[in-house]
Amino acid sequence: MVDNLGPGASGLILFNMEHPPLDNWLVRAAIAYGIDRSEVAAAFGTDSYVVNNSVVPTTWLYGTDEGVPLYDYNPELAKKLLAAAGYPDGLHLQSYTSTRDFYRTQFEVVQAQLKRIGIDLELIVVDHTTFHANQRENMNDLIIFGNGGWNGEQHLWSFWYSTADISSPEGYLGYAHYGNIGGSIDAFLDAAVGQSVEVKAELYKRAQQKILLDLAGYPTIRSSNVCVRQSYVDMGYTPKNQTTGSFYNLSWKMRLLKH
Repeated sequence: MVDNLGPGASGLILFNMEHPPLDNWLVRAAIAYGIDRSEVAAAFGTDSYVVNNSVVPTTWLYGTDEGVPLYDYNPELAKKLLAAAGYPDGLHLQSYTSTRDFYRTQFEVVQAQLKRIGIDLELIVVDHTTFHANQRENMNDLIIFGNGGWNGEQHLWSFWYSTADISSPEGYLGYAHYGNIGGSIDAFLDAAVGQSVEVKAELYKRAQQKILLDLAGYPTIRSSNVCVRQSYVDMGYTPKNQTTGSFYNLSWKMRLLKH
């Protein structure tokens, strides 16, 4: 028996808003509408990859897709948005991609999709260490990041708070330069400090909604961990997504059935 368990890892596109024309919301929206997430997930050839609609997956702590704009695949609208942004004949972008499948597969599918709407995404394949180093040097127009943090609170502070900007002295994962360019969720995160789980959940939901309204980033897929057991192994509960880890929980309820 196979169980696909979360919270799993997420795929996320970040728009480098320090690189024109990605400072233009219309261009970012054209890219979002030009991407078919179901096709990205299907490219991995397994049901452990599914579409992810929010920057914090629903299987993570504080994850939600409630009220977030989805930007469902609409290539004709994408072309109109590009034209409205001043690029009726398309544009050229450049990004480095890791040789690792999680990154390269997503990038290559997105590259083919964006070509259909007139965007030429040039991909330069490098080893994984160089890939991350080049991102730190602010060399990518589009950044694809894989995150398995499981904690939505940590994710929001690490990627989207103003001081997370990689150009800041204490910058961490702010590759989009959000908070310094294009918008901010600082007020929501600051207000959440010291609050109850319930209050935090509401504030973090509003933060995720704003990130996607501003289109600082665009979630792509979520992958789960594939756990395998014999059919006669009764775990004593129904394995499902959990925020404590992508694995089986062993307990005294577990038993072996007759086989």
